[in-house]
Amino acid sequence: MSEPLSDMLTCVVLAPMDRTLDPALYTTLSERDWSPRVEHDPRMAMAEACLVRRELQLRAAWQLESGQAPGLVIASHPQADLVDAMRTSMARHVPDIPIWTTNGSQIEPLNDAARNAF
Repeated sequence: MSEPLSDMLTCVVLAPMDRTLDPALYTTLSERDWSPRVEHDPRMAMAEACLVRRELQLRAAWQLESGQAPGLVIASHPQADLVDAMRTSMARHVPDIPIWTTNGSQIEPLNDAARNAF
């Protein structure tokens, strides 16, 4: 028997390891029906966002789930150079993955995919 699908979509949250995320951010994500997968390294966050995107594409192909991936939420991160490199790489190779930013509980779009997501 197959496992029931969750109604929540996975989003990847890039956050510094040495700081906890604002609990209000979890509430904001939950209100959007997004389940966060927290990563601390920009390269791993990009890889995870690509894997989530691929999983949703496969589910859509089998008509198990529809909708666009929530994408990647970037919390304030100390490795600015790596984050900039990740964003440049994503813009070039996977521009359809929405990228958001947060400085607390609110999220704001950082790319066209996020601005057009919902």
